[in-house]
Amino acid sequence: MKFNAFLYLALCVGLSATPLASAHVDLGDTMHHAEQVVDFRFHHLAMPKQSSLSALISFHLNWDGTYSEWVVRRTSGDPSFDAACRTAVDSAGFARFEGKEYLTINATFRGDEKGGSVSFSSPDVRGGSSKVDRVIAQTKAIHINSIAIVKDRIAKAEKVVGPNDGRLSENINFLANEYKEIGDFKNSEAAFKRALAIREKANGAHSPAVAQSLTMLGEMYLAKGDKTEAENSFKSVLDMSDLKPQAKIKTLQAYAKMQMKEGKQAEADAMFKQISDIMQNKPTGVEGGQK
Repeated sequence: MKFNAFLYLALCVGLSATPLASAHVDLGDTMHHAEQVVDFRFHHLAMPKQSSLSALISFHLNWDGTYSEWVVRRTSGDPSFDAACRTAVDSAGFARFEGKEYLTINATFRGDEKGGSVSFSSPDVRGGSSKVDRVIAQTKAIHINSIAIVKDRIAKAEKVVGPNDGRLSENINFLANEYKEIGDFKNSEAAFKRALAIREKANGAHSPAVAQSLTMLGEMYLAKGDKTEAENSFKSVLDMSDLKPQAKIKTLQAYAKMQMKEGKQAEADAMFKQISDIMQNKPTGVEGGQK
């Protein structure tokens, strides 16, 4: 069977063309984007101050990208600083959103010798007071969204080529890595092992594709905290007698980093030396298997 246009679109070569997070933009994303825009404006408007200043402002961020109900909760005591706060919001240009008529924004404007900065919070956004929490939630949402997209593409491709075609493995590896990123190690392991089995059959047990899958599986085990299985995966690659040394570099890098974290600096240094020798085409201990 030839690789037709439908399969080409269904497989991972089309992943980069799809905005993975476009399916859902929540109110936290809206507030965070507004905060970034105002922070950028304010940083360039607020002159550096010898002493620290701060002002607390509340306003409504409306669904249509405008704002209203400006209230100064606490003035900075510096008229030019307070004016810069209003100007930063005036010139921001907010995005439209759905789900609510408006968001109540509590904006804290700060200034010191380095310039100005802004942070937003809102009673309308769950976890809105923590920028770190919002970033974590947004990142997880992106991975969950990409999982749904890739699973759908794999299912469509399977209808064309069946469940064990070698061309599926790249997408399955990608899916496994996305599961790893959200801490779903059970599904991650299952997907990595499926890709590994497909590649062993399609490419051969000592192929670069199999080495890649084993290395990614080992990195998943490390993220999970299973150092024994991680080491077994890495050693499986390094013991491949028919695999060219160049195809073992990424495995050596992952294994060396693991050794460093374990405090085994001598072992790590030896692996980095092997990597250097491979890149310079010098004889190493990985030809014909790891010694």
